[in-house]
Amino acid sequence: MFEFREHGGMLWEIRPLESPDELFGASIAYGLFDEPVAEHGALQIAAEHLRRELSRPLELPDGVYVPSIDVEAHPALLAIRVRGRRDAIEAVQRRWHAVFEQATVDPATPMAPLPPLATPGWQADLAVRAPGTGPLLSALGAPAPGAAARAETLLRELSPRARRHRCLLTVSDPSLMSVIDWPPAPAAPRPDAPPTPFAERPGNGFGAVHSPLDDLLWTQLLPRTPDGFAALQVVRGAAEREITAIAPRGRDGRPTVVQISTLTLARDLLVRVATDAPLTIPQRRQLVERLVTAPMPYADPLLRDAVAAAEQTDLHGFARLDRLFGAPPAPAPSIAGVRAALAQASRTTHLKLPRIAPVLGGDPAAATSDLPFLVAPIDAIPRQRFGSVLPKQRLRTIGEHVGVLGLDGAKLVDATPRAFGDPAARAGREGVDLDRLIAVYTSNADGGAETSPTGRPDILMLVDDRLRHLTIVPALFARRGRLERLLEERTAGAPRIHSPGLAPSAAALTAIARKQRRTSAVLYGVAAVMVGGVLALAIGQAIEERSRPTEPVRHETGTAVELDHGTTVTVESIEREPEGAPDGVNVATVEYCAGEGGHGGALGTEEWFEPANFRMWRGAVELDRMIAGLEREVDPHRMWANTCEVGTIAYLDGGDGELYVVFENADGHMARWNAPPGE
Repeated sequence: MFEFREHGGMLWEIRPLESPDELFGASIAYGLFDEPVAEHGALQIAAEHLRRELSRPLELPDGVYVPSIDVEAHPALLAIRVRGRRDAIEAVQRRWHAVFEQATVDPATPMAPLPPLATPGWQADLAVRAPGTGPLLSALGAPAPGAAARAETLLRELSPRARRHRCLLTVSDPSLMSVIDWPPAPAAPRPDAPPTPFAERPGNGFGAVHSPLDDLLWTQLLPRTPDGFAALQVVRGAAEREITAIAPRGRDGRPTVVQISTLTLARDLLVRVATDAPLTIPQRRQLVERLVTAPMPYADPLLRDAVAAAEQTDLHGFARLDRLFGAPPAPAPSIAGVRAALAQASRTTHLKLPRIAPVLGGDPAAATSDLPFLVAPIDAIPRQRFGSVLPKQRLRTIGEHVGVLGLDGAKLVDATPRAFGDPAARAGREGVDLDRLIAVYTSNADGGAETSPTGRPDILMLVDDRLRHLTIVPALFARRGRLERLLEERTAGAPRIHSPGLAPSAAALTAIARKQRRTSAVLYGVAAVMVGGVLALAIGQAIEERSRPTEPVRHETGTAVELDHGTTVTVESIEREPEGAPDGVNVATVEYCAGEGGHGGALGTEEWFEPANFRMWRGAVELDRMIAGLEREVDPHRMWANTCEVGTIAYLDGGDGELYVVFENADGHMARWNAPPGE
């Protein structure tokens, strides 16, 4: 039986154990969402320091003893649990104040890993819901500069007897409350006002957040109350029913699996609705209408069953969080309360969708620009341009990477030419606001933190406070020196964080740029020694060679072509106006199998399934690629090593002659597949 008591000016929870062990712990009301983005990593480093210090072997009368220690950083709190023999628990308590208040943190201390249910997940969503907080950068895994020093100061602030933050102490035996002294509360106690629920904060209303499609469909907020818990059961059942009706099977043909998870905040539950495979934009829009914007009223018997389930569930965890955060006790669940919680979920839903404008002749349901997007794209008219060393036809093969930059005041945007219909071309310019940067992640091609031979990093990822980002490889740009000087000047105030995970992209793209520069140098050298008509002929041939790709090897559809590192590409079929496609549209079905060059593999150079690398031709006319809202339509995405995926790519038909598809990537691999006669 759980019990709460006041003792020594502190709030205590009595939680008896059935085992012979005893328990001592603390929940401190300072979590990941309380950490400013400039201090990212400090709390996790502090948690790791506490775990190491509290895990030190104890010299007890009968020998050495090591208690069980858990220290976890959660979105709204820091949780510490010590379990073991009674004399070991008392020994830990006697060291308790010193561990916090006399902490000396080793600068090499790593960030403590986050428990699975505390992982923030969709960072772009958090940039809207909780702007300026540390979890925005958690996906990159590197702490902000100075995080270890901040962790040392933070530990002193987190000391329970300092009373800087609310704290709930837990023991298995009431007598453990008196092992150490707790000084009286300060004369001017902290305010008792509980934190404002996220559902009542700016940035948490209904709308879409521009993001690539993946397994996640949307997030929404429920109150962390018995009513919210009951509403969660209703959300789970409705999502499973509607999603499996609209998308009974995933792209691989297996039954769709619906995944509902929650992130516990101080006074909210952040609910994440996902499937085991991405759904199309038309499917997502249909689900949103059925479940969020225009749902059928939920029947009273259904809500009554959800209330009964909540009443039969032990929600002591909710009650202890109410005590910790000073929130009033929640009322018992009711049908009216569940309806109110479901209404809150609808009005706080954030949809995960790319911003896509309609295409003439395409499926209107595949567009998203009519939805309210919560973060506006960078609106810029570039007045300064940084062009690429790559010729135009090669720019279309570098996937999502930036090949051309435009600058308009503080707005730096991706101005790379994209294929017609490419989501990147129609979603508004990708870019960042240089006046609102929160971090600059850097690396060199070898993954090292030291500067490259140029004296500057080989790759930079610029991130602003809305989590808009640009990844720039300076070697790809013709005016590299000027660009690097501009970046140094305009990013001087943002923290620079070493991120070895950027190294594979840096290595691959700098090698491509180096090869292109050598090719250009040879062409210019040949031109320099030629004279008269021979000079004109050489230049003409050079220009022709650079503008016309090498004739690729021809294959029949269904033939697999092997690239480097075990990667294979297959165009399985080329069809004119297949079933389900709009009139005048051709569809290629392609398979991409990433070998060791895939993400997580040994080399990581062929990890992108990039539709822009597949170009369809009708005779001498290249056809425009488009988004047609077809099943399994390919969006640019990263592939894990040694995995395969099949998808479709649509093109607007036109011209006369033979129909065929050409594949070309940034490494210079080319292949051609001919459509069957009559297509």
